[in-house]
Amino acid sequence: MKRRMLITLSSEAGGFLLSTEQREIATVFADSREEAIGIMLVHGWMEGGCSHHYDVEDLEEEVNAIAEKIADFAFDKDLVGFHEDLVRKGIFKGINLNVLARRFLSLEAMRFEGKAPEIRFRAFKRGSSAWGTAHGQHRHVTMRLPPKASRESAVETLLHELVHISCPLDEYHGELFCRRLIACAREAFGLDLDTAALLGLKPNKTATLRAYLIDAKIVEAMSFSKIGDALRADPECAFEPKPEQNEEEIEARRAAEREEKRKARFAHAVAKLAEWERKTAAAKKRAAGWRSKVRRYERIAAKKQSK
Repeated sequence: MKRRMLITLSSEAGGFLLSTEQREIATVFADSREEAIGIMLVHGWMEGGCSHHYDVEDLEEEVNAIAEKIADFAFDKDLVGFHEDLVRKGIFKGINLNVLARRFLSLEAMRFEGKAPEIRFRAFKRGSSAWGTAHGQHRHVTMRLPPKASRESAVETLLHELVHISCPLDEYHGELFCRRLIACAREAFGLDLDTAALLGLKPNKTATLRAYLIDAKIVEAMSFSKIGDALRADPECAFEPKPEQNEEEIEARRAAEREEKRKARFAHAVAKLAEWERKTAAAKKRAAGWRSKVRRYERIAAKKQSK
């Protein structure tokens, strides 16, 4: 039998604590209460929210499932890795977004023609989702990726901006754009998307454009289908670091590094010795000149005294 449970969102140690009447579930780190609710909405931890609390009819095991989802997200964020240097190269949490961009541009539904756009990736420290800007006239896209963003959010944002590039310059977020975005998401990820239902979404206070509501629904469908995990496992777009070395290889590498340092220090010492030998020779020459002057003055003084 289902019963009403109270899920409370309260400030806690730089984040927001998600808890029930019985126990704490997890802490969501965010800059604002609205952002914390947004994180939970995007990842399916809540189906709605308000400033202080949210009532949900659910069984205890389903609340446990929410806690497990949050734990999985924390594990993903901490251990999968957000590396700013890699993000600037288009590598986000193990996925090569450059490869995906080429794949998206080749979609039949994209209807892309002409030169591929330049894409710049920037690593941001704030925010809970990816966002970007597209300049169709200049064929330029900028992606902004914070560590709290999910893979699905980053991938869908990239698709969104590339759809902008493929559409007419005056289309912006109109119906043609929305239809093409839905068609591309359906083709790229194999999602079962209802175009009519998505086009019927009404803007609200949190999402002032229908296109943004469609974005959220696509991300939700991608998360449900675990598209991020699938892309991470795709050998074409997955990014893997260099294989780990065994102990013998590590020792050989360290020995080579020590030898390189020894050679560099030896070369530095030889150069310094030659420099100081030159300085010493110059100093001896100057000292000899001053010595002869002193002796000459001494002879002059001695002659004056003898007179």
